[in-house]
Amino acid sequence: MLALVSDAHYPEVVDPRAAFGVKYDGDICMRRLEYLRNKVIRYRDLRATSYPTQKLTVAVNGDMLSGNIHEELEVTNELPIGEALVKMAYALFDMGIAFASSFPEVEFVVMPGNHPRLTKKPRMKDKWNNWEWVLGQFLAGLAGDRFKVTVPKDLVYVHPIFGQKIGITHGDGVKSASFAGIP
Repeated sequence: MLALVSDAHYPEVVDPRAAFGVKYDGDICMRRLEYLRNKVIRYRDLRATSYPTQKLTVAVNGDMLSGNIHEELEVTNELPIGEALVKMAYALFDMGIAFASSFPEVEFVVMPGNHPRLTKKPRMKDKWNNWEWVLGQFLAGLAGDRFKVTVPKDLVYVHPIFGQKIGITHGDGVKSASFAGIP
């Protein structure tokens, strides 16, 4: 089974007065991660008799952290990046522990996004060198031998899942007029 977790933008704050009624903050983010965790486990439970799942791969596809690449985010994020990174690592660890109690084998593949990068201007070389690479390493340390964590340095990481090769990427480098018109 493959689950995609992406673009949590923790701990960004969105004021509904400034965003057409849309509200978002760290608490909403954490509740959404819990909701996703519960839905993945429920999905497995509902199909267990006809489709026994031996392995869950969780593709963490970037921008789990809001980062500080925009001046606005530097001011409006609920927490500084270091504290946000630690809290997100523990949230993903809790998710992994819950998955490990429901699936025989669990692995996380943590890809870097563009929001937690270290520079305001995007770089083509070493795009992996950002706060989410650190997040993945932190998660791997927490996970120990309870579940597997892979933190590639590839822009597109090719990963085997159920006999298929799947390209995992955040996708910020893919433009609508580039590869086969895929936005």
